[in-house]
Amino acid sequence: MSSRPANSRPRSSFQVEGWLGQLERLRRWHQRLQELRTQRAVQLTAADLDLVFAFFQTAYHLRDWILNDGAASERELQELMSDSLALKVCRDLCIGSKHLTIKKASVDQHASLVREYVPGPVGNRAASSSRVVVIADGRHELWPLVDDCMATWETWTAAR
Repeated sequence: MSSRPANSRPRSSFQVEGWLGQLERLRRWHQRLQELRTQRAVQLTAADLDLVFAFFQTAYHLRDWILNDGAASERELQELMSDSLALKVCRDLCIGSKHLTIKKASVDQHASLVREYVPGPVGNRAASSSRVVVIADGRHELWPLVDDCMATWETWTAAR
């Protein structure tokens, strides 16, 4: 016999895991990107970019999980976001990739991932490649930005 009242609903798995479950998901996305970086840091496919966007979406939405779980106040989270360029760019990439447009940008209304041509040695065009960089009020290397987002969350959550 259940100890729940007859008219109550069971908690969802999300509620059981709370914001710590979302942090663990973010860590797994980050690990996937670390593996991707090791395999092919330069020639990212469209499917690889999907993983990058999923990371930024999960990283930004950890904020909502923490807020909705009551682990921090809106003011505390706003302060964290305003102090971190990485999280501000992360927010813009999340919003843009999820909603097509960024109406209230943290950094750049036109933030995006772009391919940058990397020429091969003179006389060897076959060795040319491309890499992905982040354009958001300037140019940012993708991998350090990913790591900065993760490190910011790790540092902040470790203090909780």
